[in-house]
Amino acid sequence: MPFESIRKALTQSLGLSTAEQTQDQDDVSLAVACLMIELCQMDDRTTPDELAQVTRALERSFELPTDLIQTVISEARSKHQKDTSFHPYVTLVNEQLNVEEKESLMRQMWRVAMADGQIDKYEEHYLRRLNDLLKLPQRTFLQTKHAVLAETDQT
Repeated sequence: MPFESIRKALTQSLGLSTAEQTQDQDDVSLAVACLMIELCQMDDRTTPDELAQVTRALERSFELPTDLIQTVISEARSKHQKDTSFHPYVTLVNEQLNVEEKESLMRQMWRVAMADGQIDKYEEHYLRRLNDLLKLPQRTFLQTKHAVLAETDQT
């Protein structure tokens, strides 16, 4: 699981119980889902392919059951309509994920952006901004973009 180190680090350094670990993982998974839903909305439309990619990303990253993933996505969509800023989610991700996990997140975000077969200029701008807010180097933005483009033969 890509975000397994979150669980281990929290348990070791803070002596968290399993319930506390689960809550932290739920918070991070919701934050990631909110960031992905925001990305889906960048071009003013969310396609079924984008939502399917969000589902796959959450399955891969957090190993959540499908019914729980749908609940997380529904809650993320609801929060997206209410919230005016994605900075609280970025802050949580920065606190909980290490560099490798954030790079993995950026790859997943590019896959979401490419799910409808094109990268909208607003999606790319959002991902560039997110990359900066996650305190990742510019090369990560470029490397993850080109890796996902190569996966989909869109270079």
